[in-house]
Amino acid sequence: MSQAARAAGLSNSAHPGRPESPAGTDGTTEEGNEPIDGGCVVGDGLGRAEPAGARHRGELGSGEGQCLLGQVLRQLSGLAGGLGEVPAVGQEIDDAEVQPFRARERPKGALVCPLEDSGLLERGLHRHPGVAVRAGRVIAEVVAAVGRGLVTEKGDEDQVHADEMVDQVAHGPIGARGRRRPLVVSDPGDQVTDRSQRTDELLNRRGWRGHLPKVDQPRRRAGSMACMDTALEQLAEAHGVATWYRDARRRRVDVDPDVVRRVLGLLGVSADTPAQVQDAVAATRQPGLPATLVLRQGRSLSIRAPGVLTDEYGADMPVQDVLPADLAPGWYSLTSGERHTTVLVAPPTLPEPPHTWGWMLQLYALRSAQSWGVGDLADLREFIAWTATAHGSGAVLVNPLHAVTPTLPVQPSPYSPSSRRFVNPLYLRIADIGGYRRGDPALRAEVDALRVDPGGERIDHDAIWKAKQAALELLWQAERAPRPVMSDQLGDFATFYALAERHGPRWSRWPSELKRPATASADPRRVAFHAWVQQQCDEQLTAAQDAARGMAIGVVHDLAVGVDPEGADAWALQDVLAIGTTVGAPPDTFNQQGQDWGLPPWRPDRLAATGYAAYRDMLRAVLAHADGLRIDHIAGLWRLWWVPPGASPDQGTYVNYDAEAMLAVLALEAQRAGAVVIGEDLGTVEPEVTETLADQRMLGSAVLWFARDEQAPGTPLLAPQRWAQCAAASISTHDLPTALGFLRGEHVRARAALGLLNDEAAEWTQAAVERAELVELLRTEGLLRADGEDDDEIVVAMHALLGRTPCQLLLVSPYDVVGELRQPNLPGTVDEYPNWRLPLPVTLEQLQRDPRVGRVVAALRSAGSAASLSVEP
Repeated sequence: MSQAARAAGLSNSAHPGRPESPAGTDGTTEEGNEPIDGGCVVGDGLGRAEPAGARHRGELGSGEGQCLLGQVLRQLSGLAGGLGEVPAVGQEIDDAEVQPFRARERPKGALVCPLEDSGLLERGLHRHPGVAVRAGRVIAEVVAAVGRGLVTEKGDEDQVHADEMVDQVAHGPIGARGRRRPLVVSDPGDQVTDRSQRTDELLNRRGWRGHLPKVDQPRRRAGSMACMDTALEQLAEAHGVATWYRDARRRRVDVDPDVVRRVLGLLGVSADTPAQVQDAVAATRQPGLPATLVLRQGRSLSIRAPGVLTDEYGADMPVQDVLPADLAPGWYSLTSGERHTTVLVAPPTLPEPPHTWGWMLQLYALRSAQSWGVGDLADLREFIAWTATAHGSGAVLVNPLHAVTPTLPVQPSPYSPSSRRFVNPLYLRIADIGGYRRGDPALRAEVDALRVDPGGERIDHDAIWKAKQAALELLWQAERAPRPVMSDQLGDFATFYALAERHGPRWSRWPSELKRPATASADPRRVAFHAWVQQQCDEQLTAAQDAARGMAIGVVHDLAVGVDPEGADAWALQDVLAIGTTVGAPPDTFNQQGQDWGLPPWRPDRLAATGYAAYRDMLRAVLAHADGLRIDHIAGLWRLWWVPPGASPDQGTYVNYDAEAMLAVLALEAQRAGAVVIGEDLGTVEPEVTETLADQRMLGSAVLWFARDEQAPGTPLLAPQRWAQCAAASISTHDLPTALGFLRGEHVRARAALGLLNDEAAEWTQAAVERAELVELLRTEGLLRADGEDDDEIVVAMHALLGRTPCQLLLVSPYDVVGELRQPNLPGTVDEYPNWRLPLPVTLEQLQRDPRVGRVVAALRSAGSAASLSVEP
C-alpha cells in the first residue's frame, strides 16, 4: 500500500460496523448536515457544507450547468479536505493507490467509488462493495460524460441531483455488467469548458458513446405527500431500511415515510414521533463491539478491547487489539469482559469450479416404473448413475427437496416449503426402506397395495402423500416403532409435524402454549415417527450422493428463498424471522402493483445478534448431502423487499442485509462441504451482486432468453462467445418457456387461454420476432442450416449454442430434450395452471432409450466449449 493511501486513512484490516465520524462523536458536522457514511459531508467549493443530494438548477450544458459540474467535482474532491497532491487530468491510479473494501468496511476520510452503478455518494453506500480512492481525486469519467452533454430535459426549471449525476455517469450505461474498470482521475477544479480529445478517448474506451443515460427526476410513491425527515433518514440508514430505491427502469423512487416507520417498527425500532426518532438515532451511536465480527482469512481485524478467542474445539487464545490474520477459517467466540461476540473467519474465495455440464432436473416430474406417481430419491440415484456412465455428465441440479407440512392439501410448490432444513418424505422410495426389505411377504404385499398408479396425467400430491404416509406407518410399526436419538432441530421439526397433524397446519391458530417450541409438547410416539421418517430421507439422500462420487461436481441442491409463514421453520425460528412480514418485489412493468411472495424474511438485526446461527444451520442441513448449492434469488443476501403486515406489495421498501456476513457464512459452509455455489441472479439485480459472486468464485446464472447485448441498439441476443464465464448457463428455467414451448409460442397461448394478456396479438407478434431472431443467431453461428426450420433441429442447435459459451457449468433440461411444450410453472397463476404437477412426457426408462438425449450431448461436445473437456464418458 502506498504512503498516499495511508494518508487517506486506508487500512489493510477489515473494519466491521460503521466507521467513526471524523467530524465529531455524534457523526455530524458543526452545521448539523447529514454525513455521508463515515461522517464526511460534501462541500459546494466555497467552504460551505451541504448534504449529498442537494438540488441544483439548470442544464449541464449551460454556464449554470458548468457551475453545477464544478459543485459536483468539488463535492468529490472535498470529501476528505483535499489531502495530498492532485494528479493531472487523465492520470490512471496505480493499483497500490486503490483499496478494495466490502460491506461496512469503508475507510474513514476516503472518496468511494462502487465497482458498478450501485450509487456513488448516495445514502446506504456503505453496504455496497467498492473501492476507496485517495482523498483529493475525482473521476475523469464524470468530466468526460458531462462534457458530452449529459442533461436533463431542457428548461429553466429543471433540477438535477449532483450525486445522481455522478452515480449515472461514473460507471457506464445502465445494465452494464463488465469487470472492474481502471479508475481515472482528473483535476477537481476542471470546469470542462471544452470537448477535448481526452473526452473522446474516455468515451471510446468505456463504450459510452451514444449510450449516456439521462438523469431521471426522483419519483415519490403514489399517495405519498410527506417529505422524509433527515433524522428519520439517518435512522433508517443505520438499520438498513431504504428510504428510496431505483426501479426496473433505474428511476429513483422515494419511499413513503410511513412505510419506513412501519418497517423500522418490524425491526423493533420505534419511530412514530420525532422524540422517538431522535432517541433511536442516538442509540445507534453508542459504542460497543458488534455481536458478530466477520473477516476473511489472511486479513486482520482491529478490536476495541483485549479478550480471549475460543475456537470450535474449545482451544483458547488471548488477543489484544487485533484479531490476527493467520486464523484458520471457522467459527470462534470472543470473550471480552462480560461481552461474548461471534467471530467468523471465512476463506478468501471458494476453489475454482470445474468446467463441466450436467442436468437440471425437476425430480417430482421424473417418474419411473418403480416410483409411486412421483419421481423419488431412488429415481435420482438411478438417473445419476446412468448419465454419469453413459454421458460423462458432471452435475445434476435438482429442485428444492424441502419438507412440506404433513396435512392436506399438500403444497405442490417446492419453493414454498414448511422447512428448508429437512426433507419432503414424498421423495422417499418405499421399497428401499430397510423395514420393507426385511419385511415378510405379507407386510410387503400390504405396502405394495397402497402404491399410486404412476401413469396419471397430473401428479396427485395428496393421493401420493396419503399412500406413502400409510406405508411408512406400517413399516415403522413393523420395526417396533423405533424412537431415534434426536438433535434439538430434529426434535423441534418432528414436534411441529406431530402438532400439525392434530391442530392443523397453521401454528398461529394453535393454543398459546403450543405457539413456541419452548412451551410446546406433542405425542412422543408421533414425534418419534416423524423423526424416523427423516432418518429414512437422510439414508436415501446419502445413497443418491454416493452415486455421484465420480462426477466433476455431483448433486446440486436448490435452496428456496424462504419458507411458509405457517410452517415448521417459521414456528421454530420465529425469533430470527420477521413473522407477519412478507417479501416480494416492487412494482415494475409486468407487475405494476408489485409482488408478494408470502414468505417471511430473516431479521438482519437478529441474525447478527445470534451469530448467524440459524442461517448457518440451514445451510449445513442442505449441504449435508450436496456437492453444490443453487441459491434462489441470491440478491436476497444483499437486500429484500419487505411488505409490512396488511400492506399491498407496492407499500413496501428494501431492507438491507450485511452481505459480507451472509456471503462469508455461505463461503465457509460451502468450503467445508466441498460444494460449488450457484447464485440465481436473473432479473433486476444490482451489478455488484454478479461482480461479488465472480470474485468469490461462485457462479451466477445465464439464460438464453435473457442473454442480450444491453449496450447495442435493440438489445440483440448476445453471441455465445460473449457470455460470462463465471456462470451456470441454461436455455430456460422452471419459470420460463421450454425450448419447444418458446419456438411454438406456448407461453403466449397458455397465458392467453387464462386471460392473462392485455394484447394477445402483440404478444404473438413479439414471439414470432424472438423466434426469428434466435434462428438467425443460430444460422450466423453456423449451428443451423440456412433453410433449417425444423423444431427438433433448432432445439439441438440451441444446445450447441449453449456449448459454445465459455460458461463453467452448462445445464440441460429433460423438458427441452424430449420436446415438452408446457413449462413446469406459470408465474402469476395458482390453481389456474397445473404448476408443479406436470410429469415429464416420458418415464425414466424411456428417457434412457431416447435418441434425442444422444443428439443433445453430441451437440454439447462438438460445440468447442471448454466444458467439452469433461463430458467424455
